[in-house]
Amino acid sequence: MAAAGPGTRSYAGQVALEPESSVTFKVRKKENGAKKVKSVAFEGVTAGCFAEGVHTQVGGAIPGSDKAKKGKFKLEYSDPVQQISFSGELKSRGKAASGTLRFSGMVEVDGTTRTCDTGPRNWSAERV
Repeated sequence: MAAAGPGTRSYAGQVALEPESSVTFKVRKKENGAKKVKSVAFEGVTAGCFAEGVHTQVGGAIPGSDKAKKGKFKLEYSDPVQQISFSGELKSRGKAASGTLRFSGMVEVDGTTRTCDTGPRNWSAERV
């Protein structure tokens, strides 16, 4: 079976133990076989906030892209309000991927701005 040619493939999945969450991204494959991960987005991931018993759902997106070297990639985004890290590995000849994401930042919860953090969270996705 021949390998898939150049083009952009979309991936969708979720964070482990979070059935309401979603993780999406795209992989652009060039004619020379090089792959670039881009358009990362996630939502519905539980974050603990630094206040007793407060949790909320967070989401985010990472602009830019990263070359997948030997199938591995890492994208990071930071601004004065939030930091996001998304890393992973393409597997099964590009049919699936898995990795870790983390969101840390200021989030509005019940009318109060709180500092919240998901901690490192495992995710998995399949090509759609």
